[in-house]
Amino acid sequence: MNRTLNQVTIELKNIDREHFNQLFTDYYVNLCRFAYTYVRDTDLAEEIVQELFISLWEKHETLSISSSIRSFLYTSVKNKALNYIRNEKTRLGHENEFAMEQSAKVSQIINFCEREELSQLIDSATEELPDQCRTIFELRRNDGLSYNEIAQKLSISPKSVENQMSIALRKLRTKLAPYLTLILTIL
Repeated sequence: MNRTLNQVTIELKNIDREHFNQLFTDYYVNLCRFAYTYVRDTDLAEEIVQELFISLWEKHETLSISSSIRSFLYTSVKNKALNYIRNEKTRLGHENEFAMEQSAKVSQIINFCEREELSQLIDSATEELPDQCRTIFELRRNDGLSYNEIAQKLSISPKSVENQMSIALRKLRTKLAPYLTLILTIL
């Protein structure tokens, strides 16, 4: 197809279906091979070339080409392939970002559920402690009081608070032993 620029433009503007089909037949296979070098997928390469020819036919009456038809076709295929690759990378990036967000949300929900479960287990185990032992443990755990503050509040010695906390922790450790992995994961 060694024609001048004006002849190619005029030809495309006035091309009939038969000549367009011949253009398709002349270039299709080689353009598919060329597209394949970019996208590495035969079906996708064919789709890119087919879309190009569909677009070319739809716009042939208004299309103005400033190069040879061969150059135009190969440049168009290259651009479509590169656009596909760029869009695919963007899409995959968004999918990965979405997947990471979803994973983080699921982890938060699991963590919340595990914390709730752990809290219920500790509350249940705490209820089984002797009264004074439970009171001391709850003042330490829930109110964050020191041994001296607990001793003053309950009018007992700091040593008694320490002994009662040891008893509480030993009983809780025994009661919660099956959940140790869960506890260590959360804490």
